[in-house]
Amino acid sequence: MPVHAKTKETTLPKASNWLLDAADKSCLLARKFGTDDKPVLLGMRTYGPGYHFEITLSGAPARILQTAHKFTIAYGGGEPLPVRSYQMGKNEDYGAAVIFSNTLSMTAPPQEKTELEEEDDIRPVAFDPAVEAQIDTISIATNGQRFVLKTGPMAKALATVRQCTDGLVTRWGLDPVAQSKLSRRVRLGDFSWIEHIRRIYPAELMLKRKEARVNMQIVVDKTGAATRCDTAQAFANTDFKVRACGIVLKEARFQPALDESGQPIDSYYTTTILYKIS
Repeated sequence: MPVHAKTKETTLPKASNWLLDAADKSCLLARKFGTDDKPVLLGMRTYGPGYHFEITLSGAPARILQTAHKFTIAYGGGEPLPVRSYQMGKNEDYGAAVIFSNTLSMTAPPQEKTELEEEDDIRPVAFDPAVEAQIDTISIATNGQRFVLKTGPMAKALATVRQCTDGLVTRWGLDPVAQSKLSRRVRLGDFSWIEHIRRIYPAELMLKRKEARVNMQIVVDKTGAATRCDTAQAFANTDFKVRACGIVLKEARFQPALDESGQPIDSYYTTTILYKIS
């Protein structure tokens, strides 16, 4: 009979209040955990309304995750959600860091989706107070170890994120109320423009073998054409931004969003393009 190793669980108490950074292009929810001698920082950044977050975990747990082939994340008592891919980094104050995208949910999807398929979900953004009320921890597990971040109730913190993302939508020239009542979100028409952008990885980063994430925010009109494009948390490379958004505005085609009565409406599309060095 096989012997299963017991999972080692490390509880990380909250060590600060939640901090919301309402930037021009994103909304970041951050909190410190652990102790003064072993601090851990959790960052949950989003580039538009909804529960899709770019998560950064910095500190001792990240050193272990950096050597793991795979790991999971769970919200409250919800099911463990697989993290399909991640990137490694370093925080000057906390040390090792891992960065990955994940959608806050209590249940795992019936079948595994790619990150692009997850982002291309056309269902309306729906906020679920009942789900939010259940989240008082965030757990990350791998290789017989589980790190439990004692977040405490997150409903109020997530409400502040919604206020921030409403501000993003307003700056895009859209009405947050109308966007919250969509019967269908913008849907990707084809993937060719994404592959085109992946091929223009800046040479200076390729030479340094640096990985990167490019978060794109695109306004799509009622005909399905891209009318506005911006990049967030991208390289310090203005030429890349100009070239990438030029590709979007020239090549990208979408199926437009539908308002609550089923009519086409101006809306937005956000996506993350990963550059990984194999």
